Amino acid sequence: YMNFCFSVCILLGAERAGLIKHTILLDDDSKELIENDKAVRKCIDAWAELFREPYSCYKKNVSKGSISDSQYEMAHFELQTEVWNAYTCVIHATVGTDVKNSQNGSMKELLKVLPEPEQNFGLGWCRMVELLAALCFPTDLRTLL
Repeated sequence: YMNFCFSVCILLGAERAGLIKHTILLDDDSKELIENDKAVRKCIDAWAELFREPYSCYKKNVSKGSISDSQYEMAHFELQTEVWNAYTCVIHATVGTDVKNSQNGSMKELLKVLPEPEQNFGLGWCRMVELLAALCFPTDLRTLL
């Protein structure tokens, strides 16, 4: 479920924002999930908004080629902030802020079937993403290498 929201929904958001020119092919289960799960639709909307507005502005400004290094760094930081906002939106949409007491039925069902160590790992991962988002931790390849 979370992988779907962090991978397929990104592509669907990019498609909705007009960045992908061809239609994403989905199986029947994925189509049903998109149609019936409010959280999944919210994730697609979050990614589409990221690609429609902040990413498009970033791409336009950086592609001009005449910006200074400091302007590039600022534009990159602003985009990174928006990416983290999209990530945390996905977590809040799919898991909720109080994860163990989430109102999201899909996530509650998933948590029930996982062993407690897996539940703890998943919930800890969600908290880690929120921490990294608060720090606006850079995720570009240059920084990570």
